[in-house]
Amino acid sequence: MNKSLTEECSHDIGKVAAMLNDIRTRDDIERFENYLNCLPESLGEDPFPLHHKFGAGTYTREVHLPKDHFIVGKIHKHESMVYMLEGRVMVADEDGVRMVEAPCQFVSRAGLKRVGYVLEDVVWIDIHAVESDNVEDAEKELFAKSYDEYEFCKMVNDLGFTERQVRAIGENTLEMIDIDNEGVVVKDYDIEGHGIFTTRDFGEMEFIGTARIGDKRTKIGRYTNHSFNPNARSYILEDKILFVATKNIGSDEEITIDYRDARHSAESLDLKIGGETCQA
Repeated sequence: MNKSLTEECSHDIGKVAAMLNDIRTRDDIERFENYLNCLPESLGEDPFPLHHKFGAGTYTREVHLPKDHFIVGKIHKHESMVYMLEGRVMVADEDGVRMVEAPCQFVSRAGLKRVGYVLEDVVWIDIHAVESDNVEDAEKELFAKSYDEYEFCKMVNDLGFTERQVRAIGENTLEMIDIDNEGVVVKDYDIEGHGIFTTRDFGEMEFIGTARIGDKRTKIGRYTNHSFNPNARSYILEDKILFVATKNIGSDEEITIDYRDARHSAESLDLKIGGETCQA
């Protein structure tokens, strides 16, 4: 948070309201956050002390926010219960701009990222249902680093899975068949995980590789990652699931597929071959 901006806004609530009124979409929120982060006196992420408590399957985060500061919240993957015990804050999100005054309580909707300006010192408490028992794991469980990550988690839940189940499925090698598909290779990401990358160009509607044979996945079937704007889709041929390019793909590009499409193909193949339901 930039001190000069804080001092300027602290004496003009109308100016604060005008700035927040310009924040109407997810892109607006991200642009405003980037703007604050680029200011020379930005305080960075989580600049104010957090108090953490775990118990009875819940995780409580309490933060004390000093007045005359802009704050930008995190993207929550799930609903949470919010209690504001003290203070007053002007808040903007996709639902509009409003004043929140203590004491109050409300359910915070999943997927929202908020920008706020603290008018009076605030004591803010979030209560989350969690499986984790430590802060690091709880934050991974609760917060998305981007809207794309949130939408992916929402899609996973809509398909009837949890993120842990999806990770376990991805790490399961017992039902994997070790065959290679020419033109693609498994590569490690710098931080975590793997992906399928091309070693040559593929044209639109060109066969990329076999993802599944019967109830066994290949490397492509296991390591191809999800995208809401994929460059491949799945087709069933006899007892196989094939991946085919939906657009021209250059060499050394990652192959991606919409997991909803992949799940539909997997379920259709299970019915066709009369086996147990496949996990992917």
